[in-house]
Amino acid sequence: LTVWGAYETVPPHCWPPAERKGGLAGWRETVAMAKRHGYLFSAYHAYSPMLAHEPGYDPALGRRRADGKPDLQARWEDVCATFYRRLAAEGIDREVAAVAPNCDFTDILGVTGLNECHAPEHGMSRTRDMELRLDFFRHVRSLGLVNSTEGGMDYLVPAVDIFDGLSYWGDPRVMQTGFTAPLFNL
Repeated sequence: LTVWGAYETVPPHCWPPAERKGGLAGWRETVAMAKRHGYLFSAYHAYSPMLAHEPGYDPALGRRRADGKPDLQARWEDVCATFYRRLAAEGIDREVAAVAPNCDFTDILGVTGLNECHAPEHGMSRTRDMELRLDFFRHVRSLGLVNSTEGGMDYLVPAVDIFDGLSYWGDPRVMQTGFTAPLFNL
């Protein structure tokens, strides 16, 4: 189970728990109850969005094009992958220490294409983006969590436990050979 809106802020800042929903004590109780009933349970996490209305909005986290301008193609994947682990340390790492969830759902990182960043202080190639995403998911697993993400790309298979549907990006070859297998039917 994944819960949206558990935090005071919005992605990419995924901590602290929302006071209006019980704060840390309420979140700790909710996680414990879900685990007692045998559920894998996670708050929604996302470290790649850059939402301008978010109080912690920081354009310095963003990717840059070769001309030096912000690479704002889609707000859901504007943060440079070089910052994912730092944002996770501020979010899921703190959550694990405080409430001991048994699962993590990190949105977006498994469904979007690989990106480049030309920022002089934190640039990266697409290959480096792939390495940083793998590193991120391996880190989540090292916290003792079952990890999951939206979509799923082949290079992530060794590092991610659950994909919320594999990506096909409209490729008719995949659509002709793939099939739906709901988990309840396995």
